[in-house]
Amino acid sequence: FSSPIYSIKRRKIFGGGKTSGDIKMDKKVIIIGQGDIAKTMAHFPNVIGYVNVNNLNEILEPFNGDKIGIVNPSLHEGVIGIGKTIYKEQRAKEWKSLGYNLTTLIHPLAYIDPRVEIGEGSSIWPFAFIDGDTKIGENTMIGAHSMVHYGTIGDNCHITMGVKILPRSILKDNVFLGVGATILEGIVVGKGSAVGANFTVSKNIPDRHLYIGSREKPLKKLEKGVYYPLTTDEKSKYS
Repeated sequence: FSSPIYSIKRRKIFGGGKTSGDIKMDKKVIIIGQGDIAKTMAHFPNVIGYVNVNNLNEILEPFNGDKIGIVNPSLHEGVIGIGKTIYKEQRAKEWKSLGYNLTTLIHPLAYIDPRVEIGEGSSIWPFAFIDGDTKIGENTMIGAHSMVHYGTIGDNCHITMGVKILPRSILKDNVFLGVGATILEGIVVGKGSAVGANFTVSKNIPDRHLYIGSREKPLKKLEKGVYYPLTTDEKSKYS
């Protein structure tokens, strides 16, 4: 991992940790990103809007994109609302360079065990179930109806809907898991790797590989790691 797992920022949970709705939120949350993911997250409780990545200072209204205010670090904290793993890290750095802080956003319909540690900039979506001494890194998204059972997940990961991560599994930084993927017990998914939708992983995946479950050729090497297709301008900037 890019940062030691023991340094992950932990959000306090009180009231017995029965639901994630018990997490103390002192400031209003702003979603960093302007795509479908960000606009959905902008409707989560305690969120007031989102910021376009081309202007991280102006808060936009989630329904129509109108400007509703200016980011104030004494009142607001940010959460990454971006799917591209390469962008998660980049935008978090840009946000912090402006003197703004990141926080953790957990939907009240998710269950989070009080022993769980979650890094700043990360989000947990509705009906996710995370228990045990699970550790989740920074700028990582755990999608709706996903389960993490005593697992370890790195920074800038994108875990989509209905994913199952079983005990002692490790996902390194910048991992993408497709809808319905299952990571079996003790499996390691390497940095920058991806698993296709609905596949079950029973063997370790090396860094920067795509797993698609084919018996003949289940792995495809990804030279620069996984991310959604980028434009020519994006490739020249981030590749």
